[in-house]
Amino acid sequence: MNVAVYAQGKDEQGNNINIIDNRKDEIVSAAKRAYRKPENFLMFDDLFGPLNKNKDFVNLFSKSYFRVKNQGALVAARTFQD
Repeated sequence: MNVAVYAQGKDEQGNNINIIDNRKDEIVSAAKRAYRKPENFLMFDDLFGPLNKNKDFVNLFSKSYFRVKNQGALVAARTFQD
């Protein structure tokens, strides 16, 4: 599932999500930048390593991001099972 969608601090109904993380401000900022360009969320080399340089991973991540964002987590999860 694509956590970048929810790291923006809102759930699918628009309710606030309380993010508890030492790097909350960085994560929320990156998640908001990912709104149009999902690979922006992968900028954390210490978390994702070189994945942001892997075109196949970035494409899959972006596809997943937009599915979750546009269709919701449940529909997106079902789609990825197929």
